[in-house]
Amino acid sequence: MKRRKGRRQLANFENLPVTTRVYELSTEQLACPCCGVERCEIGADESWQVEYLPGHFERIRHVRKKYACPGCERNGDNPRIGMAAKPETAIDKGMAGPGLLAYIVTSKFADYLPLYRLEDIFQRQGFEISRATQSIWCGDVADLVEPLYELMAERVRASHVVATDDTIMPMLSKGKATNARMWVYVGDEAHPYNVFDFTLNRGRDGPKYFLKDYRQVLLADAYGGYNGVVARQ
Repeated sequence: MKRRKGRRQLANFENLPVTTRVYELSTEQLACPCCGVERCEIGADESWQVEYLPGHFERIRHVRKKYACPGCERNGDNPRIGMAAKPETAIDKGMAGPGLLAYIVTSKFADYLPLYRLEDIFQRQGFEISRATQSIWCGDVADLVEPLYELMAERVRASHVVATDDTIMPMLSKGKATNARMWVYVGDEAHPYNVFDFTLNRGRDGPKYFLKDYRQVLLADAYGGYNGVVARQ
């Protein structure tokens, strides 16, 4: 997967309130796998995450306790260090918490709030996140949820009736914006999903590729590009 360019570093977050979450080994995990003696705490790994809770930002401090067996260490053997599991993150090694990512994506794609406005909103709340960084995170979330999108598309194509339409989607290009297309495919009552598909033009290849092996009922306007897309071969 290609790494997206853009600023990912977040600065000036020391002023945010801190919530600490500690992750420890269970009683069973504390037992040394070598000799069975309970291991002692020898330190911890720390990582930071910036989370968004309704109305304010918050830093979450993750502390993963480390344990080692003193008996094995005294005997010159491998101390058999164990450490609590690392909490899962939506973006690998990313500082953005799942709540913050969900808020940005929902604001942009569900509430149609431009990222530059979100940048101003966040700044008023005491923490600046540039629109460039937000844009990168939106792409990361898109990669993360792609399997869910593919599953929804499969279920739409399992419908007896699929409704579709397209609309102009302005796309930045050299010199001036060009007219790309956004297509919506709506499933039936048994498959109640709305799935969107982006194409560079209004050619037949768009619906032909999305609907691929679909051979049931397509509800659409009289646009000639649909001709033959779902006709039986």
